[in-house]
Amino acid sequence: MRFPNNTHALPSMQRGGFTLKSQSEYGLPANAARRLLEIANGIETEFDGRIHVENVNSAFLREGGSPDEYRAGIEQLTADGMIAMHDSGAFFRFTDKGAQRFA
Repeated sequence: MRFPNNTHALPSMQRGGFTLKSQSEYGLPANAARRLLEIANGIETEFDGRIHVENVNSAFLREGGSPDEYRAGIEQLTADGMIAMHDSGAFFRFTDKGAQRFA
């Protein structure tokens, strides 16, 4: 691919530097985890308190979160004992600790 002679079409590296992307508000796993909890709390659960992952995931992505930020947030929530993922990975439930946050 050839670039025209105007510098606006050149990659930032060729203009003499790199342009850093601003950090997302969900860039830290704790921030992503907090938002995921808020989203999940607003979703109506299936029987037995199940929350389908696809509902939380799609809402998070629509708000500007990335798949990597989503994964980091879910891993943080699991490690903190706030949610328990089903073996299939299709849904999760709040643990007592996670439910207490919204009580």
